[in-house]
Amino acid sequence: MDGETVAEGKSYDERAVLVADGHGSIGLHFRTFAGTRRVTWFEHTNAPAALAANKTLVGGVDLEPEAGSKAARRRIWMHQHPRLYAGRQIVLAAIGLAAGVLVTWLLGRLWHLIPWDWVPQIKLPRIPWPDIPWPSIPWPGLPDINLPDWLGTVLDAAKFVAPVVFAGWLAVRESRRRRESKRR
Repeated sequence: MDGETVAEGKSYDERAVLVADGHGSIGLHFRTFAGTRRVTWFEHTNAPAALAANKTLVGGVDLEPEAGSKAARRRIWMHQHPRLYAGRQIVLAAIGLAAGVLVTWLLGRLWHLIPWDWVPQIKLPRIPWPDIPWPSIPWPGLPDINLPDWLGTVLDAAKFVAPVVFAGWLAVRESRRRRESKRR
């Protein structure tokens, strides 16, 4: 701060936090392979609160990247096209979800073709569990409810749609946070 080092540290995580006594904290987000994605200043001066704020992206003020850098160009593009940026995040989440489903399906189809003879068969010892005479409680039976067919289809698809909707909600929230950070 003002040419003086107030905090430093090392991290192998994609998100790191530097806490400086009396100066707040800096949340750092790195890309998987190289480069800094975001640097955010938080008012929190204790490490647990700063870590929580950095992980949940609640509050904070984004620091401006160096002019002319790749991060600056990315930030300008995000501010000029906030809906396109949010839409791109949703599409990327949907593609990631579809890729996961496809890989799982392929593994299920190819699993029986793999020769598993080379895997050693390990005989585990049998554990003599005690035979406990548990009491039998006459619970009332559950009512027999037949759901409409369309509702069953919707519930089956919900496990795939919910992550995409959640990604959309996060993208909209991030867009609002960036707008608020820009106003500060």
